[in-house]
Amino acid sequence: MSWRLTNSKGVVRVLRDVEPEIENIDFLAVSLESYIDEESASISVWKRALKEALDDVNWSGDEEGVEDILEQLKKQCFTYIPPDPLYPGAPVLALLIEDEQWHPAILQSISKEETEPYFVVFCEYQKPQTCTKENVVAQVDVIGDEGDEDLGEGDCMMCERTMRLSFHHLIPKEVNVLSYG
Repeated sequence: MSWRLTNSKGVVRVLRDVEPEIENIDFLAVSLESYIDEESASISVWKRALKEALDDVNWSGDEEGVEDILEQLKKQCFTYIPPDPLYPGAPVLALLIEDEQWHPAILQSISKEETEPYFVVFCEYQKPQTCTKENVVAQVDVIGDEGDEDLGEGDCMMCERTMRLSFHHLIPKEVNVLSYG
């Protein structure tokens, strides 16, 4: 789990609210940010950085005080950054070149190549293919398949055919808006 500081000014406010006796709060806030090398970090890394920053201003609080400050920072100043769902071995939907339809696949690898960095193998066909980011989506990001329940007769919004309707298209969230436009 990764957390990013998204409200730098809020750090000073949190520190003043939780530990008003701390001197040099502005220095402490800057010090906290300087201890983090990455754009986002785990809570344990933020906790270690907070402890070091508190040591810099000779804070005499205890572990519970650090936890209290950290909890308030999480609520008011940090944003949770979910892990990237595209990783080698991830179940994905990918656009098959031959029929231009989305099919289940397994993401085999991600290269540094900019044009087609994703290498997938389609589950049904065992066909390998390289893809662009736009043509691969993690299955966790897909609007669910509601099965083949009968929705009556009408015009399908996806293929524009008049037919007995069912939820028969898996539409990646990322391209859903584009599919109708």
